[in-house]
Amino acid sequence: MRDVFHSILITLLVFISIIPVISVGQVRESANYKIERDSLNVGGGFSSSANYQTESSVGEVSTGFSDSDNYTVSAGFQQSLEASYISISSPADLNMDSVNGLTGGVSTSSIAWTVTTNNNAGYSLAIKASTDPALKSVLDEFQDYGIAVTDPDFDFSIDSTTAEFGFSPSGTHILDKFKDNGSVCNSGSGDTLYKCWEGLATSSQTVAQSASSNDPSGTVTTIHFQAESGADKILTAGSYSATITMTALAL
Repeated sequence: MRDVFHSILITLLVFISIIPVISVGQVRESANYKIERDSLNVGGGFSSSANYQTESSVGEVSTGFSDSDNYTVSAGFQQSLEASYISISSPADLNMDSVNGLTGGVSTSSIAWTVTTNNNAGYSLAIKASTDPALKSVLDEFQDYGIAVTDPDFDFSIDSTTAEFGFSPSGTHILDKFKDNGSVCNSGSGDTLYKCWEGLATSSQTVAQSASSNDPSGTVTTIHFQAESGADKILTAGSYSATITMTALAL
């Protein structure tokens, strides 16, 4: 009997959403000086006690925030708030190993995104697919991995007559539902590799979240993808692909 293999390609899209959106103006400088903030005042300085510390200036004029479509100005010595930002890495498309469409098989591969933000409220990272189901060819498809309960499946398990495609995240900031106690998801604080699987959807699903800044090092979240065809399932030969969108949002 002729073996039928299927190539799998995951195309990755990255979106960044940030609140607020701020443009930063250029500071004044030459070969001999650089002025980031200047002020004209008659007094001020540091004051402190056992319970507080303050830095003050007296006599400044024309202070505060000003902006237009093209710039933002933080005028005055005390207007030293850093512009909020968020960034996400943009990895290359992922090529997974082939799956035998006559006798069944499994293909598992991983890809990582790094999110960095100086936003004190943190960030969220979400995933979604462009199609339903996510992984398909012109003539056939893998069903999105389906589970019968609310929590992710600890093990990737399918019926022998089906072909399914799912994902599992790992990293410091993954949601509690993707953590495990060694046998059950959404229980404990473990992050066992290649465990706690869910199916993709065309609506965004949050996979990682933090309530604080992680600037400047950032945080890596790895998404593990698995495509599996059962021994009694026959898939049409061809190239199967999925387009996945990752969205980083400053909270």
